Amino acid sequence: EAVRLVEGVLGGALVPGGGAASAEVERWLAGLRSGEVKTAVARAAEMLKGWLEAVKGGRYADYSSGRAVRICAEGVCAVKTRGWTIYFRPVKVEARSGEVKERWIVARSPEELEAWLSRAGSAYVAPALFFTGGGAELRVVAVSEAVVDEVRRRLEAVRGASGVQYDALTASARRGVLTAAKVGDVARLWKAYIDGVESYLTDPAKREELRREAERWIRALRLNTTAEEAVARGLEMLKALRDSGLFDALRSMAQRLGEVGVESVEKMLEALEGGEFRLEATPTGKMIRICGEECVSVDQRGVYTMALEGLSAEVQIPRLLPEEYAKRLHIGWLASDESREPHGFALMYTTQLWQLYAWLITKPGKIRILIQNVVLRRGGASIELTAFPRDLRLISGGSTLSVAESGRAIYQMPLEGRDIKTSTIRLVLKHLDAGDPLPLVAYYLGDGAVERGNLVISVSRKRMHLFEGRGDISVDLKRKMVVFRLAPKLYAKAVAEMYLSGVGVLLDVLHSHKWFAFKRLAAGSLAGFQLTGRYVKLSLAKGLQGKVPFKTREEAERYAEAAWRELEKLGIDSAPKVVRRGPSYDVVFDEKTLRKLAEVDEAVKLAIERLEALSTPRTAAKPIIATRLGAKPERPIKPKIEARHEELPRPVEPKAAAKREELPRPKTATPKAVDRVVFQLVDGLASMKLRLTYVMKEGKKLPTINAVARFSALEEAEEFRRRLRLSGINASVVSRGGGGFEVVVPKDELEKLAPEEKEAVKRYLEHAAQTGDEERRKAAEEALRRLDLGAKAVNIGGVRLGLVHKKGKGLRAEKYGDPQLIAEIKTALEDKLREMLGHEFEQWREHIQITEGGRRLVITRQLLQRLAQRDPNTAKTLQQHEKA
Repeated sequence: EAVRLVEGVLGGALVPGGGAASAEVERWLAGLRSGEVKTAVARAAEMLKGWLEAVKGGRYADYSSGRAVRICAEGVCAVKTRGWTIYFRPVKVEARSGEVKERWIVARSPEELEAWLSRAGSAYVAPALFFTGGGAELRVVAVSEAVVDEVRRRLEAVRGASGVQYDALTASARRGVLTAAKVGDVARLWKAYIDGVESYLTDPAKREELRREAERWIRALRLNTTAEEAVARGLEMLKALRDSGLFDALRSMAQRLGEVGVESVEKMLEALEGGEFRLEATPTGKMIRICGEECVSVDQRGVYTMALEGLSAEVQIPRLLPEEYAKRLHIGWLASDESREPHGFALMYTTQLWQLYAWLITKPGKIRILIQNVVLRRGGASIELTAFPRDLRLISGGSTLSVAESGRAIYQMPLEGRDIKTSTIRLVLKHLDAGDPLPLVAYYLGDGAVERGNLVISVSRKRMHLFEGRGDISVDLKRKMVVFRLAPKLYAKAVAEMYLSGVGVLLDVLHSHKWFAFKRLAAGSLAGFQLTGRYVKLSLAKGLQGKVPFKTREEAERYAEAAWRELEKLGIDSAPKVVRRGPSYDVVFDEKTLRKLAEVDEAVKLAIERLEALSTPRTAAKPIIATRLGAKPERPIKPKIEARHEELPRPVEPKAAAKREELPRPKTATPKAVDRVVFQLVDGLASMKLRLTYVMKEGKKLPTINAVARFSALEEAEEFRRRLRLSGINASVVSRGGGGFEVVVPKDELEKLAPEEKEAVKRYLEHAAQTGDEERRKAAEEALRRLDLGAKAVNIGGVRLGLVHKKGKGLRAEKYGDPQLIAEIKTALEDKLREMLGHEFEQWREHIQITEGGRRLVITRQLLQRLAQRDPNTAKTLQQHEKA
């Protein structure tokens, strides 16, 4: 097909006077001023002939994939996506002046290209023949050198693999997208997430964590179920997904991706460094591709993706939800991340692994999952997944969209016009108006944007009109998003349905950041009530309080007066205060007022109950103290009716507030110096924070102690880890998502510290045992009991080597590791010994031995005894070890 098209074009078409295509070339040559571009356009016919001869002779490279055909030879590539385009080798045009805002252009005329080049910096320019409407049109693709350099920079940043460990569940809970530092780390990152999710099926402690979270909401919403039943339903769905082979399929794909991704990045970098790359573009210029054997795409939003091939899996998902319930969730997914391809298959694109699980529970049947792109982010690499059900079709006919499973229509949706998204968004709003918020929850899980205090959904400009004119939605055209203001009863119904079905528990397991955000919004909405036309938000941060915010003092005072009158009608002789908070003002209701109001208003009573339920165990409510309830509010606003326009009393000044008697608070915070340990390294001192945590061993949850140091950049964390390892202390680097990276030293390595250094660890655990709650106290006592405070290693100038007894050889010091690390430690150790022993060092050099193929470093008993004579600390360590 490509040969036939080129033969038709070369039938005199690119030769002056040879036809319509020739006229195109002459038009370009007449209007171009740039010599490099003129030369490239003029050589098009010659290069095309060379391509044709090479292809006919079988001398071509086939870079075709499942998404495009690419047949390349002699610096020319014939590419077919939807239609055919012939791309010629790019040439570089040096900077003329300035830097153009547009990073690329697909110019249709020489004037358009020259105008772009006149404002641009250096750029790469390539002629291209687009076959459209039965003819060939010559256009020129021009890409700024800055874009090519950015592609190179991002590829170099993610090339290879690192030794980073990932806290994938925490990363998912914070941002949703799982981003690996290097493309080769993707397998480890995915495995960490899948293992973390799967552990909820076997770990009793994690099951208890789910039970406590479900119980908070069941109590707050007064649901007719138990937390155990809700958790069982959620874990049953999780087990069904695991038994379907989904977990193993994703692990296998990730492992293959780690290998293919590293290879693809190297090939692409090789093409860029050798200048052997091509430029491609969509006909409209909305996206460009920079291609070698692989292709990196850049779209108008600045998203850089590298295409991958051959990574797919197929699983059979059982029916996990009732049909009607799945339909309501499906409406929300179809309004957001799900789309319909031309043959009627439903498609799901996502970079968030938790979304795949959440979407699959609504799609029973055979599911095909593909990894098509690596997203090259500034901070690493993430993966774009595509999934589609083979047994499910979306069939549009007239005014109806039918969802068919294996040829059987299982349900239908009303369809307005040809735009399915518009129709399903209208359907989401229709369900919401009817009091059904479940489709909106799925819509938020797809297109929602996590924003503090607001239920925000991203919407394209062409669909923004669907939300205009509604009292419960604000439209932000500039940011292309809408803000929903849901009534508390809708939040309550949404969360209740999610937990009653078990889907809420499943999303808790998946650590869905959007689900966590939705629950935070629901908790804020439910912990409040209406009074005098305004919403009073309750809080336990400083005892039970209710607050209503205002921008100006005048507004706050008017509301305080109206609220006081309403309270008087209810027989409550109390008034709210106006308190300044930065540039705004709060009307504050104290605990005494709220408790009395709860006695006469069921809505207030319910709001307080919900607040206390949802604040446990995360935020414990302060106890109600009789003296505080009986105390009169300080300087309340209680204006007389006839003096409503007079100035109300000012809020309490800080000095006056300081005179109030403060309630005693238990001092549970760890003193600043207690939670840190300082120890010697080979090149100086290291200070790390101590952390009491847990570790799973043989199915048991055991308390332990770690030392951690946090860094914002991976390079800094890796450098600190290198210093620790060079000093004989093993450590790992753990990604904390948006929180940066942690270097973690486990308990076994902390036990290598000198006894005097381990005193800091002992003090920390003793402090935790005395000041923590019951669970923390027991954990600290157990960790302290299991901590070896004796001398397990010798410190030679900051290098720590474990002390061992070998039969027939007595005491000696050893370090086992990979040969490269052992060689580095040996070099550092020799430098330290040279300083300590001076001219004696050469006679003791043979007592520093490397065995087992370079993997074990040994210091003999004789050298240890000599060091003990020179260094009192070494002598003390050896004596303590001998006693033990």
